[in-house]
Amino acid sequence: MKADGHIALDNFPEDWKYYTLTYPVARYKNLFLDAAIREMISCNRIFYSMPRVLRRLCGNVWQRRSPLVSLVGNLSYRSNIRVDCRAYADFKDRQRDRFIEQVEYMRNPATGRQETTGSHSIYQSPGKILE
Repeated sequence: MKADGHIALDNFPEDWKYYTLTYPVARYKNLFLDAAIREMISCNRIFYSMPRVLRRLCGNVWQRRSPLVSLVGNLSYRSNIRVDCRAYADFKDRQRDRFIEQVEYMRNPATGRQETTGSHSIYQSPGKILE
């Protein structure tokens, strides 16, 4: 991934704090930074919506597994969604430039492999795709 220019946060050890499965740390051809963050927020909101929390709680009651622990955990994660949104906004402000990499792939005639050679932006600004 590093050779292909997919690792955006590669300033170690400072960047280790972002490797928590919470922040997007890689660049992808068809998934841009803003879209990745919107998708993570959307998934959290759906997963921790009240109907889903209540469904999991009912399942725990039905299966006689600690419904109180489940309820507290789900409501705790649900309340953290706002904190996550602020953290993602801060992350975008601080790291956006590292995701605006200039990458262009060209096939190397000697090896037949694609190699990074030039420039086109892989950052998606709101409302338009630049690629």
